[in-house]
Amino acid sequence: MINCLKNRFILSCILLSLIFGCSSSIFSSEIYTFVHKNHYHPDGVVHKIAFGLTASYLSVKKQPGEQVIDMQSFNANLDWILTNQIVWKNNFKQQKEDSTLNQFHSGFRFYLKNPVTTNRTKNPDGPAGTPLVDITAAFRYDDYTNSQSSSFIQSQLSLPVSATFSLFAGANFYKELHLTDSDEYYGGISIFISRYTEDLPYDNPDAPLSGGSIQLSGGTSKNGSFFQTTCILPSSKSLSLKIILRSDFLEAPYDKIYTGGIGFSYFSGK
Repeated sequence: MINCLKNRFILSCILLSLIFGCSSSIFSSEIYTFVHKNHYHPDGVVHKIAFGLTASYLSVKKQPGEQVIDMQSFNANLDWILTNQIVWKNNFKQQKEDSTLNQFHSGFRFYLKNPVTTNRTKNPDGPAGTPLVDITAAFRYDDYTNSQSSSFIQSQLSLPVSATFSLFAGANFYKELHLTDSDEYYGGISIFISRYTEDLPYDNPDAPLSGGSIQLSGGTSKNGSFFQTTCILPSSKSLSLKIILRSDFLEAPYDKIYTGGIGFSYFSGK
């Protein structure tokens, strides 16, 4: 009995030593990599946060006889780059018309291969030929109708194709469609005017400092469709400016909504 207990104790010590040794090795490797390498990333800097703000004005066109109230929209996002391959993404959107619609998103972005160490051509979405997946849970609340919060799931698949070109497609699985929802299914392309240098990829995560980017997207739903153009202008390694132009074509009581917005993104640790 005593020998059995001794054997179990010795085995437990060995296992704990192995686990502690492996953990220490991994932790030390992460610290070494973070300190000795430029841990730049397609979303910012590993272990740091990135945030952005966007304000938009929406010009509303309705069917004849319907009251028209233009809208204002405010959008804030906060991302935390947890590891090389996982990013925690959060977003808050508020849209005001005769009522206020509040919408919250929280989810994760997964890179199927390490975008920092992979020896492939890179663009602001990651290494060429390597997909990335976004999965987000969201809920929203309309203070005018006093309705209960409505939840939905958003998913998106992006594919960097080359140093200057990416594709993306996604879906919003709404539990209940709002009158202005036109993006149940969407997709688009991102075009980057210049390339990253081999020695310093992701100098600005939105676009190479030597140029900018243009994103063209469109989508559809049971309510209508939309087309959007987003222009991004990097002003430094840590700051980008954003211009948004969008057109929604909707069912009654709405007809068309034209959106113009401006915003910025900031990447800490740059």
